[in-house]
Amino acid sequence: MEPIKRTGPPRAVATRGKEFTWSVPLSGAYSSTWISAFQDPGQWTTLVHPRQAQLGQGEVRFTCEDHRVEEWVTAIDRWIETGNAVVAHEEEEAKKRHAIEESRRRDEL
Repeated sequence: MEPIKRTGPPRAVATRGKEFTWSVPLSGAYSSTWISAFQDPGQWTTLVHPRQAQLGQGEVRFTCEDHRVEEWVTAIDRWIETGNAVVAHEEEEAKKRHAIEESRRRDEL
């Protein structure tokens, strides 16, 4: 799977009082493993939490006041990296298992 990347800056798509809903464009399609890692990365604050972000097709949305956008984008970048790392590790483990299975098959012949 190609690593997911943020492909542009956040843009405001809605407003409610002092808060804005922001959309951050993302590349690629996310696997269930990537989504789980993104939503539970082990790093967050009470004001910037991955469960408060909504993943949509090609974007992640969140709601916050204007002065917190940079904090959110920094956190989202970290969560993206976490998701990519977990998926890369899982893919590497699958390759190792496949190589072991192939080796066993050859040995049985």
